[in-house]
Amino acid sequence: MSLEVSGNKLTIRATAHDQEVAHLDATIDGETLIVTDIEIPREIKITKKKGFLSKTTVSPGRGRGYGTLLIRALLAHARRNDVHEIIGGLSAEDLQENRYALEWYSRRGFITERVATPHVPESVATIRFVL
Repeated sequence: MSLEVSGNKLTIRATAHDQEVAHLDATIDGETLIVTDIEIPREIKITKKKGFLSKTTVSPGRGRGYGTLLIRALLAHARRNDVHEIIGGLSAEDLQENRYALEWYSRRGFITERVATPHVPESVATIRFVL
C-alpha cells in the first residue's frame, strides 16, 4: 500500500505480486476529501517467474479485499489530517457495473444516497463519511 500527496491531490495504491491491483484518487478541499476515482479491475494478471520459466495466471480482482484496504487507508489519512468529511459520487455506469456498490459503501459506514453530488461530475449517487 502506498500513499502519495501532491498539492491537493491524494493517491492511494494497493499492490500485490509487485503490481498495482487497485487505486483511489481524491482531492483535498479544506476539511473535506473528495474521492474522484476508485479503480479495482475485474481481473488481475499475475506473472510468476521461476528460473527461465514464467507462468501468468488470471485471478479475480474484486472480492479480494483491495477496496476495503483502500478505504481503510483513506480513513486513516483523513483522521491523521483533521479531515471531517469524505464525499464521493457514483456514476450510472458504476452502479450498472456493480449493483451492490451502494450497499458495499454502506456496510463500511458511509451514508449513501441516490442523488448526484456536485463534487463529482456525472454522478447519480453520493457516498459520504463523516468523521
